[in-house]
Amino acid sequence: MSDFQNKSNIKPGRFFFKSHDGLEISCIYREGSADWALLILHGWTAEASVMEGIEQALPDVPVFRWDARSHGKSGVDAAATVSAMAKDLRFFLDNVYDLGLPLCVMGHSMGALTLWECIAQSGTGGIAGAIFVDQSPKLLTDQEWELGIYGDYPAEKNADMRAEFLRDLGEGVILLGASGLNDKYNELFVRHRETFMKRKRRFTSPQALSLVNIWDSLIAADYRDVLPKINVPCLLIYGDQSQYYLKETGDYVASHIPDAQLLRLPLGDHSPFMQEMDAFCTAVYDFGKTLQ
Repeated sequence: MSDFQNKSNIKPGRFFFKSHDGLEISCIYREGSADWALLILHGWTAEASVMEGIEQALPDVPVFRWDARSHGKSGVDAAATVSAMAKDLRFFLDNVYDLGLPLCVMGHSMGALTLWECIAQSGTGGIAGAIFVDQSPKLLTDQEWELGIYGDYPAEKNADMRAEFLRDLGEGVILLGASGLNDKYNELFVRHRETFMKRKRRFTSPQALSLVNIWDSLIAADYRDVLPKINVPCLLIYGDQSQYYLKETGDYVASHIPDAQLLRLPLGDHSPFMQEMDAFCTAVYDFGKTLQ
């Protein structure tokens, strides 16, 4: 059963809330004295623990880190999609969060797509500001769109990658990251493939199938028409060494959101907070202080 009973009585630590369809979503809350709060949405196949360093680097900020459905300690939903995760976010905004402070929502990778989907479904109510980290609004590429994964990721390439996910999701995720634009990362993988594979994430069969279902929904999504409709301040943080996205991707997103500032981190890859935590969190903190 959920241990979350009262939306105005959030206790520090891990709690669970029953979302729009009854699935239990795990979330970690850390108190802070700042006059704004932060909700962090992690990437695909990751979990809240991956984002703990950001929380530690922002000691004054109240921070929430959730495990998206079918990730981490949250319930597994065989039919999970980005649409369902967006409804989880809307449920959190409307029924769980009640600190009375402006809330900034940060989405990294899949988290950014979840945030775009939420805005597409139900607008920006409850969101004082948004941070999008190294993400394209459309993953598949075609003759008219080159700013998806790798700058070259047509449906045929995705079909091959999806087959790898179904064979062994942990290995497939590593191959996805080591097949892209970051040559140094790719070379490191070639030299130390065995070490990479020893560190692969492991998933139960139901969880893996659910995560592939989520992937399918991400691949099918296209949020280009959502960007101009975002009516809250936005901070965009992109890594110049991203495994997945061309530098022009950040330019495109910045030019299509009415109130957006773009920060490039020269040493950052798809998870730029890993390589440039200080610069990343300084930008996040400075942005958060401006929210009302």
